[in-house]
Amino acid sequence: MQDLVLIHAQVVTRFTLLADNSEDVPPLQKKKKYRSFLLLKLEWEQLKLLHELMKVSRRCNFPRTLQMLSAEC
Repeated sequence: MQDLVLIHAQVVTRFTLLADNSEDVPPLQKKKKYRSFLLLKLEWEQLKLLHELMKVSRRCNFPRTLQMLSAEC
């Protein structure tokens, strides 16, 4: 199965490249372009790493651990 972040990267990239010329997508306000929301490959790699970190922290119950640590302070 493909990685979820990779799938999002492909979808968002395709949308941002095509949206400005589409009659089906409403234009943005203040002369902005959808193309300006394109992310660089490095930015997608960083998002992928953050996604992996969130998966690991969820498995390790990291939010509960933080709550316990903050309660001790």
